[in-house]
Amino acid sequence: MSEIAIDDLVPQELRARDDYKRICEKMKQNLRREEKLHRYATHEAGHFIYLERQGFLATPEDAIFRGPTIYYENDEIRHFSAAVTSKRISLFDDHVYTEDFLKQLALVAAAGGVFERAQLGKDEDTDSGDGGDKYLLFQHCHKAMREFGLPFLGYTLWSSAQREVADDPRNTGTKIEQRLDMVRSVIRLRCFTS
Repeated sequence: MSEIAIDDLVPQELRARDDYKRICEKMKQNLRREEKLHRYATHEAGHFIYLERQGFLATPEDAIFRGPTIYYENDEIRHFSAAVTSKRISLFDDHVYTEDFLKQLALVAAAGGVFERAQLGKDEDTDSGDGGDKYLLFQHCHKAMREFGLPFLGYTLWSSAQREVADDPRNTGTKIEQRLDMVRSVIRLRCFTS
């Protein structure tokens, strides 16, 4: 298997930092491991399935796939191994935020970790993946608070969405296994090939 490219968005002058080097090396190691690629694809498949269920993916062209990425934000080196989202969800769009919209986003955000745990159990990176998903949901909640006067709902939405996805009977059985296999294949193709 050829090495999977990492999209490096960290400014050149910060690449000598120890945290940058450590994260890059760990990403490279993990991207060489088949079980990690399967885990990342499973996590993102959970997001993809809930993007569809919540109506954020009306057509295939609505989907945005991102491969392994390292970047600098808020004085931190951050990274993700894969990402699936929709052109219909962006912090930079002029969405009208409502509680219902935030609940939909919370279900999408929570689905990745819930599917990963249900299918593969937890590993040393599972909490980090959940943390990134929760962080993005919280950014939407902060925007809803600032621009639309909603109370900050992040903590409540996150925990209730995790429970709802875990308890959803549509997420078990042969039908969901087949759907997961198909979505994982698409994610592997779109996120882990150059």
